[in-house]
Amino acid sequence: MRRIVSTALAGCAAIALAGCDGNPLARQAETKSEAEVAQAEFPQRVYWGDSHLHTDNSIDAYGFGTRLGPEEALRFARGEEVTSTLGLKARLARPLDWLAITDHSEGLGGTKALAEAPRILIRDPVMKRWHDLLNSGPAGSQRAVAEIIDARARDKMPPAMMDSDVGEKRTRSIWDAVPPLTRAAICSSRSEASSSSDFAKATRLPDATHAQYDREAAR
Repeated sequence: MRRIVSTALAGCAAIALAGCDGNPLARQAETKSEAEVAQAEFPQRVYWGDSHLHTDNSIDAYGFGTRLGPEEALRFARGEEVTSTLGLKARLARPLDWLAITDHSEGLGGTKALAEAPRILIRDPVMKRWHDLLNSGPAGSQRAVAEIIDARARDKMPPAMMDSDVGEKRTRSIWDAVPPLTRAAICSSRSEASSSSDFAKATRLPDATHAQYDREAAR
């Protein structure tokens, strides 16, 4: 981590100097040679982690049975004991060095919100069917998410599930629930978001399709 920060600072410093006295990167390249680069047969500092993990905030992951959120994922990566979706106690033998939680931006938290919504308030018959399937067990939950994905692909989603204002509000509430110290980079196909408002706008339905919020679980 310190190496990454140092590299970033060095890069910023080089850019700043470039505006004052020519191109320092070019001069640096002239003085360096391959002999100065330390070679090793194997990597000397290897960091183990997971670069692609989904939580219950992803539409598909929730439907396929994931019922743990970002905080549980981070705790597990740090080596803490967590209770799995099936009720089993789980703990890594060795904590991860880093973790990237890469939930889908489109419909962030949507499947979970539908499953947890009071049934009596769901008016759309298709959404009510999906609500029932999501709460009927593993097979029904998987069937529901398969139908949701198929409906999205055919542009047959219920209008209520495509309400961008509702999606933006839900996305903002999910992001605001993340402790500031665990927030890291947000990468979006549309923009780089640094606040909950920017993130919500970048990930609301139906515009953005690929965004991710990553958090570092480095010890």
